[in-house]
Amino acid sequence: MNLDPAIARAIIELALFLELSDDDTVDPDAAVSALEGLAANLASASPEARASLLQELNAMSSSNPEIAAAGLAEGLGLLD
Repeated sequence: MNLDPAIARAIIELALFLELSDDDTVDPDAAVSALEGLAANLASASPEARASLLQELNAMSSSNPEIAAAGLAEGLGLLD
């Protein structure tokens, strides 16, 4: 099952917000906890859904270097 591109983008944008927000916007410990929870949930997703999310992440990264620099693919456990 492929992941809908809009859902993939929503997950990526949420992860970026948590990863890149300053300490005054999001408590750092809360951000880490939320990202770890997101990664744990993604670990149980189907390989096809994870591949779809990685594909969308790569597409977004090509037009926005900040996404690639954030290391989301690795942080979310999308790289095997």
